[in-house]
Amino acid sequence: MSENSTVAEIDPAQAIEAYRAKRKAANGDKRTNQKVLSPGTFNRELQTALAEIYSTEEISAYIDSLLVATFKGQPDNRTRLAALTLLMAYLVGKPVERQEVVSVNVDADSLVGIEERLRTSPTLCRALGDALERVKNEQAVEVGSNNG
Repeated sequence: MSENSTVAEIDPAQAIEAYRAKRKAANGDKRTNQKVLSPGTFNRELQTALAEIYSTEEISAYIDSLLVATFKGQPDNRTRLAALTLLMAYLVGKPVERQEVVSVNVDADSLVGIEERLRTSPTLCRALGDALERVKNEQAVEVGSNNG
């Protein structure tokens, strides 16, 4: 932790190892050598280890400081938005992230209709372009392997 820092800096790997050692000493649990998951993956062990280091009040104070963050005297809206998103995730929960699914029924007779749909839907155009690229790449590999 630096002298000017008001919030403790921790290494999550060290926090997990300390927690595992403590848990192993307490109950001899054989599951203490679990693999640390990648960032973005929920890890209950990391959650428990961090909860032992930071109190709810410290987390709340840090989020509060982020909600009024500034950069060079100006409001830091990117940081404020991230803090507000985090706060809402704690209070309400994270919303379900939606994905657009495009399905197209293609008839040889309706080529004009497909062209019109491609003009009006950039998502459909990208999806169809990606599919065409995959097919072209597969055909090129097949032709290359048949010639060799």
